[in-house]
Amino acid sequence: MPTKTRPIFKNLYDKIVFESEERGEVRGKEIGKEIGKEIGKEIGKEIGKEIGKEIGKEEQLLQDRISIIRNGLQQGFDLTLLSLLLDLSVADIKEIIAKNNLNQG
Repeated sequence: MPTKTRPIFKNLYDKIVFESEERGEVRGKEIGKEIGKEIGKEIGKEIGKEIGKEIGKEEQLLQDRISIIRNGLQQGFDLTLLSLLLDLSVADIKEIIAKNNLNQG
């Protein structure tokens, strides 16, 4: 879509230049859109990778905590000791125990 208003041309050269600029502007916008899409895709991929890594770290941390709680309960640790060991509240420990069907020994 041309953005300029079409003037009355004094000569053929001015008309050709004007139309060339219009075509260039339209094509430039199309190219810009395509470049923007590709850049957006790449940025999205990178953001997705980073988010995935962070989610993986959090999941691994949770699995490690579950394992420590399970082993601690089997060895007779009380919830207060597990709370101090894992830097979690007793309520959080109880929630993890309940959600993961861990026996309190």
